[in-house]
Amino acid sequence: NHGLGWHLYLRDFTKNDTPYDEFVREVLTATGHTTQNKAVGYYLRDRNMLLDNVSNTAQVFLGQQIGCAQCHDHPFDDVTQLEYYEFASFMSGLVYRSKLGQGKVQQTVTSLVNGKDLTMREKRKKRRTMRRDISTLFRDFNRNEIHYSPLPRHQIKLPHDYQYNDAKPGDTPSPGVYFGQKASDSDRDGFAKWVTSKENPYFTRVIVNRLWNEVYGQPLYPDLDDWSRPPSPEVEAALKRLEFAAHSSGLRIRDIMRILYHSRLFQAESMPLAAKEGSNISGPVFRRMKAEQLHDSLLTLKYGNIDDLTNPALEEKWNSYSHYVQELIEAEPEELIERDELVDMNSDRLRELNRERAQNSRKARQLRTEGDREQAREFQQLATAARREGEQLMKASRMAPMVSMRNTRDGARLQLRASERPAPFRPNSFVRLFGGSDRKIPQSSHTRASIPQLLFLLNGGQVNQFIHEKRSYYGKNSQMLTREEKVDYVFLSLYSRFPSSEEKALCLPMLQEKRGLEKLSRTLISSQTFLFIQ
Repeated sequence: NHGLGWHLYLRDFTKNDTPYDEFVREVLTATGHTTQNKAVGYYLRDRNMLLDNVSNTAQVFLGQQIGCAQCHDHPFDDVTQLEYYEFASFMSGLVYRSKLGQGKVQQTVTSLVNGKDLTMREKRKKRRTMRRDISTLFRDFNRNEIHYSPLPRHQIKLPHDYQYNDAKPGDTPSPGVYFGQKASDSDRDGFAKWVTSKENPYFTRVIVNRLWNEVYGQPLYPDLDDWSRPPSPEVEAALKRLEFAAHSSGLRIRDIMRILYHSRLFQAESMPLAAKEGSNISGPVFRRMKAEQLHDSLLTLKYGNIDDLTNPALEEKWNSYSHYVQELIEAEPEELIERDELVDMNSDRLRELNRERAQNSRKARQLRTEGDREQAREFQQLATAARREGEQLMKASRMAPMVSMRNTRDGARLQLRASERPAPFRPNSFVRLFGGSDRKIPQSSHTRASIPQLLFLLNGGQVNQFIHEKRSYYGKNSQMLTREEKVDYVFLSLYSRFPSSEEKALCLPMLQEKRGLEKLSRTLISSQTFLFIQ
């Protein structure tokens, strides 16, 4: 559930153009249940792996790869294992557990037991039984909430195999930073202020370097995630000007991008290769569109402008889950008991329906493989009926709605931009095939070419829907165009220019063939001129 909340939080950050430093402070200081504060998704992504989250924080916001120092002194950078744990100690006391759910369970049990005429022993037994039963209603809460605890047992300690002389195994290190000025406070608020401070030598530079890479196709400083060595004098001078521009704009991403896109450098002719550090950059690098850009380009060809279309399923499912959580928190003790009894009564039936659905689905797939489509359809209908009955049972039991990103496919079938689709995309999807991120590490997207990509462009069904002669981007108007006009139309649609006389001479014979317009369109879509940004 927190994955969907985090997705919506990032979408709102982009839509509202929240200042970048404000966004980072909100994320690093987030606590509570995800329905109360979507920003906690940043920590819940690495649930119970706080040290890994610290490494990601240093990499994403500060351009520092310190993960090696989690186990030993860094072999390449001047960061010791003790300094790593001092850095991580700012997050000490962060607990992946629900105070909201525990508080409601305790309140309910106390309210129902204290008024009973029971002995102390009977009351203790009654509390244990009732707490165990009611806690099943809140089992989802621990996966979707974090809170801060000052107890010593929740503080970060050095590992038991710590082998250096500057501390002992099991010691609790004091919070500290390993570069720059000291943080003003030793808690997460102080840490967030230190990270986003203007005096921090990396925070602003890292984000403007990432934006520069997005606009020009190569970073200004050569390594996006590793600022372990000083930049060249030429890059240093450019970074200072970009820092000044970023702070002058209030660290609003949209304004920084506007500056970069309106530069003479961006409007210059594309460079065939990336320049070396310190060399003159004469223009953007000639590069292939990212997977999401290609996805949106093909959709635009078919549907026209889709910028204003949103995915209502994301908000609807999130609102449904938020309403469910609020209902539990506001429920009276007697109502919680009734809910628990209803859930217990329906749980066995629900498990049985899930088994039936799985068995019938397997049987339907087997029959389809064997060619018996009629029998396969009957078993698939039985599987669908079991699924629907299970959904009704879930609704009747008022269990937690399933709102993970995987369950928003109904909205994703619409003609929506990649940013409005559930993330990450499925492994066999168009976006993942062309290098979309799997979200397992901070940066895993790529634009590397592959044979499957070419085969997909030449034969893929998803491309067919964009260029089918009766439903394509040129629509019904194609019937009223001459062959020459059709070639012009296709070139304008795909290349944003008219064809040359040589290109038109090569393309016109293709239109004499059956479905020649589709073949021409597929040929142009598969070309570097369409796939690459120039």
